[in-house]
Amino acid sequence: MNNTDNLLVSIIIPAYNQAKTLQQCIEAINSSNYKNYEIIAVNPGSTDNTAEILKNFSINTVCIRNKTLPGETRNNGAKIAKGEVLFFIDADVIITEKTVGHIAGQIASNTESAGISLIYSKTTPNNDFYSQYQNLFIHYRLIQLPEYTITPTTSCLAVRKSVFNEIHGFNINMESYEDFEFGYRVFIKNNKKFITDKNEQVIHLKRFTFKTLLKDYYVKVKNMITFRLANKTMIKNLPAQETAMPVSLLLSWFFSIILSISALLYLIRLVPMRMPVISLFLYLLSALPFSLFLRKHKGNIFFIQSLLFNIVVGIIVFYSALIGFFNYLFGNYSKNEYF
Repeated sequence: MNNTDNLLVSIIIPAYNQAKTLQQCIEAINSSNYKNYEIIAVNPGSTDNTAEILKNFSINTVCIRNKTLPGETRNNGAKIAKGEVLFFIDADVIITEKTVGHIAGQIASNTESAGISLIYSKTTPNNDFYSQYQNLFIHYRLIQLPEYTITPTTSCLAVRKSVFNEIHGFNINMESYEDFEFGYRVFIKNNKKFITDKNEQVIHLKRFTFKTLLKDYYVKVKNMITFRLANKTMIKNLPAQETAMPVSLLLSWFFSIILSISALLYLIRLVPMRMPVISLFLYLLSALPFSLFLRKHKGNIFFIQSLLFNIVVGIIVFYSALIGFFNYLFGNYSKNEYF
């Protein structure tokens, strides 16, 4: 038995209305080669049959009458965790039989890290365009993070319990972006970062539609802009060289807005044709790295679809950023009490 076998890993699953994927998630965990773990599922007032599914497994279950935000849901699981390592995993994520042992080994051997953030595999069982686009988008974004990051993702995140407790867990007032905010506080308080583990990848089961995907972008971008503006002093203390989003993607969204505006102005005869043509060229140039990545894995038709859809995403991102700015301007946000 090596030293990592003695490391108890507490696996915490937020499970609000997750009946469609929860059983697969737990079964994958129970197939682990590493056996020194406990599972804690937190059910914050689900209205589907999540509670019935949980009864089929011998795991710890935290039942809350009313729905809670993501940070509070995870914190409620952490309160009863016995392990030295808290492994937060979403109910729509499937780990491999090696994942838990891999995490225990990494935590034991990398004593200066705050924890480990895993990334999604390029593959997903969902065959529709929007689910595959978003799965590849997240994979592409995470695979380009540095080896040590301050922007972990809570969909599959292991953190030392001592680090977690020292900063009082996740922010309970945030609808989204609580994972990055958590990473920021860990760095400011302890000068520690998370390992971006690109070797042990997990499968994401979440299915997106056109509507749900754009809503996802809207909520995340809006909250991100509001948070960063409201916490400018804290943001200044973070490493300037690290960004959670590849610059080429940010530029492609920017030029998609310019393209949309210039095309509209051309249609009403306010600008010459060269304006939308130049905008199109700049958009294609900036979108090329991600689009070629998609073409490599999904082919030419998917490549063309993604170029068109990315323009829609850019418009939603721009609109969301404006809403986030106005929320900050008019004080329509919760004060951050964690700094």
